Amino acid sequence: MSSRKVCCSSVELKMTTVFHATHKSLTKTKQICKLKRGPIGRGDTDIWNGELFQVPPLPPSYLIGCDIIDVRYILEVLYSVRNSFT
Repeated sequence: MSSRKVCCSSVELKMTTVFHATHKSLTKTKQICKLKRGPIGRGDTDIWNGELFQVPPLPPSYLIGCDIIDVRYILEVLYSVRNSFT
């Protein structure tokens, strides 16, 4: 339950790939899929239940025998709250 109005809520799946070379690494982050919902009123609750979050086929997060590529997945739940200064 929030004491402030929430503008929107969302859940996002990201894939972070790190390519390792001899002296440096390159990191790339890519949004795989995102689901967004509307506002939540002051004092209301928001329950995510039964929403369809379609995840496409993805490479495995642990590549056996591969020392030069690391793949990680991050699931973020985000809430956007409007600041009010009164």
